[in-house]
Amino acid sequence: MITPLLLASLGSAKPDLRPAMLHPLSDPLVPPRRAHHSLIYDRAGQRVILTGGSTPLDGGQRFEFFNDLWTFDGTRWMQLAPSGAKLSGSTLAFVSERNRIVAFGGYAGRLRLAPLRQDKRM
Repeated sequence: MITPLLLASLGSAKPDLRPAMLHPLSDPLVPPRRAHHSLIYDRAGQRVILTGGSTPLDGGQRFEFFNDLWTFDGTRWMQLAPSGAKLSGSTLAFVSERNRIVAFGGYAGRLRLAPLRQDKRM
């Protein structure tokens, strides 16, 4: 049995994936620069979903963590409502039947979340 230590979704029981904003690629409003973000492909929506990550501030003395959601269809970025914890370095799985993203592990400042583990009772 695989037990997720962190579970995040796109929001409510029936997540609203309609864009909060629509921006052409030339528009300066695109996802903020970051590292250790997570990307996943939504085959049904034919788009990439970006979330999480962090960016160093003050020469790496502190970090800004993200929980924003962005989609990219190859032409335009669309920003969705933020969801879940502000994490860097999470692993994602997309559950297309439920239109949800499940996040496992990650790092949030002093808090490091354990990755997926396989239960030894299997």
